[in-house]
Order: sequence, then C-alpha cells, then structure tokens
Amino acid sequence: MVWYDYCILSLERMIRYPLVPFGRPSMNDAWEERNVSNVEKKRKAVGQGIAMKKQRLWGLLGGKKLILLSLFILVLYMFGVKGTKKQCPLQKHQVKRHVELARPKVDLKYMFPQRELEKSDENTVTVIISCYMRPNSFETVALSFLNQTAPITDVIAYISGSPFKEEYLAVVEKIKQVDPRISAFVSDVNLGYFGRFQVALQVTSSFVVFADDDVMQGSKTIEALIKAYKYAGYVGVLGVRGVRYDSIFPAWLKRLRPSVVSTKHGVIQSELSFSSVRPTEIQTHWLKSGSEVDTLFSFWFMPSSWVRILYMEQPVTTVTAEDMYISYMIQKYLGKPTYYFYSDDPNFCGYLSPELGDHNRSWVDVKDDLPNITLSQLHEALSSSKVTSNVSSRAYRWVRNAVLASLVERGFHLKRMEKLRNHKGRALLLFPNSFERNSLEKDMKKCMEEADTSVWIVCNQPDCREFVHLSNFLAEILQGHYSMIFSNKLFRIIIPGETSLYSYYSKLLTDIAALMRSQHISDVLVVSDNSLELQTLKLAAELEQVQYRVYDSRT
Repeated sequence: MVWYDYCILSLERMIRYPLVPFGRPSMNDAWEERNVSNVEKKRKAVGQGIAMKKQRLWGLLGGKKLILLSLFILVLYMFGVKGTKKQCPLQKHQVKRHVELARPKVDLKYMFPQRELEKSDENTVTVIISCYMRPNSFETVALSFLNQTAPITDVIAYISGSPFKEEYLAVVEKIKQVDPRISAFVSDVNLGYFGRFQVALQVTSSFVVFADDDVMQGSKTIEALIKAYKYAGYVGVLGVRGVRYDSIFPAWLKRLRPSVVSTKHGVIQSELSFSSVRPTEIQTHWLKSGSEVDTLFSFWFMPSSWVRILYMEQPVTTVTAEDMYISYMIQKYLGKPTYYFYSDDPNFCGYLSPELGDHNRSWVDVKDDLPNITLSQLHEALSSSKVTSNVSSRAYRWVRNAVLASLVERGFHLKRMEKLRNHKGRALLLFPNSFERNSLEKDMKKCMEEADTSVWIVCNQPDCREFVHLSNFLAEILQGHYSMIFSNKLFRIIIPGETSLYSYYSKLLTDIAALMRSQHISDVLVVSDNSLELQTLKLAAELEQVQYRVYDSRT
C-alpha cells in the first residue's frame, strides 16, 4: 500500500470513526469480531462523543469542506503519481548510462576514450595526400599522419602535374629512411582532384583518408574518427572542416518567400533554386562537432569500399568541387550523411595549423561576376580544363556554384531544405514524347507560378536540346543565360542517350527517387504514354511513398 492510499484511508476513518486515533486504522479485524458485544455496549456510551467529534470536524472545515476535501485528495493523488514514477531508480540509472555509452559527447576527445582500438585489419587506414603547391608544409602534414595512434598502413603522396614534383619527392625519400610506410604516386599529367580517387580504388585497408597538404592532424584524430564510425553511430563521410550552405546567404534566406524573376514570363523563383550571383562567404568551424553538413573541405574519412561508389556517375566537372561530389554520391547511392568533427584538444584536432593553407594556393577563391555564357557553353567549359575568354582560370567560385546547382538537380539533398520546406512539394515530370499529344506550355507556366511546384524534364544532353523545338517557353530558358536554369524551378534529369535500355531505366529510377527525396515531394504528375516510363515512375513513387498520377489533358 503506497503512502497516499494510507492517508486517504486515515482521512476516511477519521470522518467515520472520530474516536479512533488519526492515521491508525484498526488492523486486527479478528479481534474486533470477538469483541462485537463489548463495542455494542460502548456504542451508546460514546454516541454523544461521536456526534460532537463529527460536528467539530465539519465545523472546522466550514462551508468549503467538500472543495477542500477534494483538493486534499487531488494533491495526494498528484504526489502519489509522481512518486510512482520514481520507482526503480537503479534501473533508470542503468538506462541513462547505456544511452551515454551509445552516443558519447561529440567532441572527438570523448569518443570512447575508455575503449582501446584493436590493431586489426578492420581498423587499418590508408592516407592519400594531394600534393601540388606546398612542398614546404608537406613534411609536417605527412608526419602528423604517420604518428597517429590508429593503425596507418600507408601514406601516399599524390603528386600529379605539380610544378614542385622534385621537392615533394625529396621529402618522401627523407621520411622513407625513417618510416617505410610512405610512398608516392607520380604523374606528369595533372589528373586533378579526382585522380586521387583512382589511387584509392585498389587500397587494401578498411578505411581511406583523402587529405590536402595543408591539414595537420592531432595524434589521436584518426583513432577517434574510427571509433565515431564504428561505435558511436556516425556512419558516413567524416571530416574536420565542414559547412552547410544555408549559412552562405543569410540575407537571401530572409527573402525566400517566392520572389519574381525578371523574365518575360514572370516565373516565380523557387525556394529550392540556387544562383551563384549572390555572395558566398563560406565559414567553417562554426558548427557544433558531430553536426551533419553538406560538404567537407581538405579532409575526408570513409570506408575504402565506398570509393567505387564515386564512379557510378560522370562528375559535372573534374576541375573542382570534388568535395561536394563526394557527399552527393555517398548520400544518393548509400543514403549516408556527411559529418563534421572538431576538438579543442590538440591531440584530437584534425585542423591544427590553418595557416598552412594560406601559402602557395593552387587556385584563388574570389567574388567574380558570372560569365555571360549559355547553358551549353557552360557544360563545354566544365567538361574540359580549357578556359573561355569570359572565365578566369584562377576564379573558380562561379564554377563551384554551378556545380552545386547541377548536383541539386541530380538529387543532392542540402541541409537547408529542412529549413526552407516544412511542407511537401509537387512536381510535373515531362519527357520529350510528352509533347506529342499534349499542349503543355500553359500547364508548365501554371506549375511554375505555384510556390511549391517544380517542373522536371528528362534529357539526353546537358543542354536538353531535344526540348527546344517542342516548346518556345522551354527554349527561351534553355538557350538563355545559364543561370536561368538554376534560378527557375526547372530541373534537368540528364540520362545519356547512348546507354542501354536496362541502364536507362535503372538510372531513371535512381534519379527520380533521389529528386523526390531531396525536394520533399508529396505527389508527382507524369506526362507520358510510354508504359515502361510509367512503371518506372510508379516504382519510384512507391519506394519514396509519393503519390503518383498520370497527366490527363482534359483535367
């Protein structure tokens, strides 16, 4: 019997039997039965006293006696319920301790410090360092990886087209005399940022790290990252510098309720759009350690088996933006996020000397204006290392923004979407054959005027030339300034026409499902007479739990 039941029973007995001492109910019922006659004899003698006690009690309570009595019982009940929740404190403590063990503090210093990392094949790491313009800092960076407490099997200097090749090789030979784990991959041809992925395709370690030659590590950083991945639930791409792109345009975010773009048709700008005409002051290290980010810089940690995923699509460009591409591919094909970690402890900090990156930069990140080129000219410039007359070879910011917008078209889910779209959106999906029996320009314009509706077109070429002669409305957008495709709610789903029938529908399924997921779509309206296209879209809708409808011109 809990204590509030005892109090209620005592109050009841006090009212019914005022002569019995308060709070001491008679528990010897057998004894009372044997002395019934004695009680009866005394009843008359004490009857007057009982009446007096009752009168005194109710008089004390006064006219509000029922209300006070009800409040008293309610208070007893409330305290009683609270008390029952405090039962089994040991069990509750054990559950709390279990949760703490499952998700430790996100500072790398507190990533299971009590758990030693076994030096087995499952924990081995290969480090590939890009070497191009900083031979003076390379030795410091390379030693910081070789001196890790984690089982580092190889540190590979990726020297591709560097004007300082000999200087890098001299440092490699110097370190190799002390530690044979270091080696070099050398190419006189500049294979670019993406070339190091090719080196990682054949590593034998369980994990791989891609790093630039300006990120010096604390001695326990890699060990803590392995623990974060294996034991703390941070299964994704891990890094030490990261950013969310919702922090880049704080002024723009305040004006996001759709604003009209100055075009002939008065198209309403989408809250999903990404335009590189706005300033892009990227800040790193402002996020909390353990946060999900859109991309990482200078350092990427992942299982080596994931490297092959990076080759499932042709990159938008190999000139730059490999950091965005890594997060996009792993998110799209594996469903894994990207995490940023930091620590104030030098032993666990993955970005010890930021000043290393200020010397001999291979490119300049400046606020340049958009080059006045069309969509087709843009892709021609991005597909090669050649530079047009309108583009500076050292000003890559506009390129990165164009790449990011292209990846969003492909289904790259940016974290800012969680802030911008609290409700579901809709999409109109068009194929080239959609125009054979339908007049769609009016419907396309109507969809673009709705704040939460996008238009998706499936193309065989990046410039979507097959749509130009089908729709004057689309032709004006596709053949105009390339930023229009990114500023308006028009998304290209580019599937090369030379692929086999099986690959075509497989990629169509993947890309459509990724767009449904990344744009928080609730229903899709499909315009097509092709049964295979409709079946593929129906399967994507079922996978993403999206409502699927076939277009009817009569409605």
